[in-house]
Amino acid sequence: MKTPIQQLIERLETLRDEAEGFSAEVEAYQKAIDEAELFLEKKDRRMTYEQFIFLLTYYKRYSDLISDAYNIGIDLLEGKFATNAYVEKMLEISITSHYGEQGWDWVSWFIFDNDYGKKGLEAWDEDGNLICQSHKELYEYLETFHSKEK
Repeated sequence: MKTPIQQLIERLETLRDEAEGFSAEVEAYQKAIDEAELFLEKKDRRMTYEQFIFLLTYYKRYSDLISDAYNIGIDLLEGKFATNAYVEKMLEISITSHYGEQGWDWVSWFIFDNDYGKKGLEAWDEDGNLICQSHKELYEYLETFHSKEK
């Protein structure tokens, strides 16, 4: 059975191959593949803050491109060329492999409900402390309470 990271690499390779002719997309997919393969070689598999930011930033960039395409009449959200669900699933697999389902719940809340912190929604821990208000705070919370590599 393939690990989530191996599944991610396989899907990224497929997307890279499908994006042939779009050099920026091919380059981005290849960079993600290279990062994932390096991750597999590491003994300490904690997600670094830089990797976490890379995932969230590229997902945001991808989502913005999908929205821009939709605004000019190209629907990549549904139908034959729907890609958003695949990319979101890759992000979910990456996050879940490090932080479990509850970690993914926090990340998806931060991205989708709180628009990467822009909506100003608030969340608190069990002690009543405000948490997950920025990328850095979200990462620190996940590493402290949800990391599978502890």
